[in-house]
Amino acid sequence: MCAGATQNMAGLLICRCILGVFEASFGAGAPYYLSLFYQRRELAFRVSVLLGMSPLANCFAGALAYGITHIKHSIAPWRLLFIIEGAPTVLFAPVVFFFLPDSPGQAKFLSEGEQTEAVERMQTKDRTPKNKVHWNQL
Repeated sequence: MCAGATQNMAGLLICRCILGVFEASFGAGAPYYLSLFYQRRELAFRVSVLLGMSPLANCFAGALAYGITHIKHSIAPWRLLFIIEGAPTVLFAPVVFFFLPDSPGQAKFLSEGEQTEAVERMQTKDRTPKNKVHWNQL
């Protein structure tokens, strides 16, 4: 959203670089966060869904960007694009900050028994066999 408020190319580049620094950890951070809640045999499906939805999201983002840049407004179309696409993220950030649990033991939406069960489940030794990838799996 801040990129829509910049006044020159240098400000836009700085905003985009800062955004890149903060977004760089998402690729490794999201699977790590999921690994706090799921065992290895459950994690592969969830990470594949996360990665598989990225191209789908990009398809919608392109169509959305096309539509937004054709809005007639006093604000430049590129500024409007950054503001409209950034607003949901900025507005949803406090919700995520306060409601996303750090671990299964701190999940407020689970009862105390469910929290204990989730923590104990994650502490069990994972006995999923480590197999090689076969072509029919791809």
